[in-house]
Amino acid sequence: MASVIKFAYKIEEPLNKDIVLGNDWLHRHYYSIKLNGSQQSGRFAIKKSEYFVKFNLDHLPLDYIFGALKKSLQEIFFIVQNNKSELIFPDRVRVVIAGPSLRTPVNLPSCTFDDLSITRVLEEIEKVCQSNLGLFFDDLLRFYFISVNIPSFH
Repeated sequence: MASVIKFAYKIEEPLNKDIVLGNDWLHRHYYSIKLNGSQQSGRFAIKKSEYFVKFNLDHLPLDYIFGALKKSLQEIFFIVQNNKSELIFPDRVRVVIAGPSLRTPVNLPSCTFDDLSITRVLEEIEKVCQSNLGLFFDDLLRFYFISVNIPSFH
């Protein structure tokens, strides 16, 4: 009697910190991501980076989507934090997620990348979506990372 694996998480090469992501799509199994652009304030140490994300979750059964989404968001935040072509400021970051299925964008409070919890992100998405998984089947989501460099006064 042979066993058959119907659905499994695809194992991909792990990401390393030598990421250079620009305007070309980086394709992973459950999503694709690219840098759309960035702006930096000349007066203040504030930078806004915009990433486009396309999720590829429609082939998964409903009970596998959460795990794939969680893994995808972890990788997306890792990519943004380590992207050598668009370094964000390390002190504080605020994440805003916009998409056609959202009545209002998902706004996360400012925090450090170490404090950026995937669980918190999913909770905020759920508040805005009201259990609407359609958000992750939209053609394109925009992730804005607004980062701040806090000067040290010694």
